[in-house]
Parts: sequence; structure tokens; C-alpha cells
Amino acid sequence: MNVAAPYQTEDGSKRLQFYCPGCKSHHFVIVKAKHQPVWKWNGSHSKPTFRPSVKVTYALKPKPKLCHFFIRNGKIQYLNDCFHGLKGQTINMVEV
Repeated sequence: MNVAAPYQTEDGSKRLQFYCPGCKSHHFVIVKAKHQPVWKWNGSHSKPTFRPSVKVTYALKPKPKLCHFFIRNGKIQYLNDCFHGLKGQTINMVEV
């Protein structure tokens, strides 16, 4: 079971995509790139760990929304600054 699916871009960057149950959408992290910062990754597609935290912002009106979390050993640890109902909770990642 893979919870992080690889995606390679035309410029050679490698991204891992995963589903966020809080936002009900997919997010991704960059784990290999030539000219930009990347997340550290433990190499696992089934129980990934990424460092540092992942912060996704949505430019919604009237107020922007934020999804902020750690992924450790295949679990999403949502931080308290998330806009959705899973803030403060830790859940298993779902298969992609």
C-alpha cells in the first residue's frame, strides 16, 4: 500500500503526492530539485516521513486558510493552526 505517489516533472524534480483528508484534496512535497529547497524524506512510499513540516495555504476570500502538518512514519499530525476539523489530530495516511 503506497500513501505517497511519485511524480517527476519535466525539469527533473521529484514530487510525492498524497491525499489530505482534512482538505479533501491532494498535496505534494518536493523531494528532489535542482534549484529550490526540498523536504528531507526517509525514502518510504508506504510509511513516509518528511522534514520539515508541510504548510499549504489557500488564498480564499475573505480570509486565507491554512493546512499545516507533520508526516511521520505514515501518519499525518495536523497542527492547531489548520482551518479544518482534523486540527490537533494524528491520523493514518490513506492509499493513493
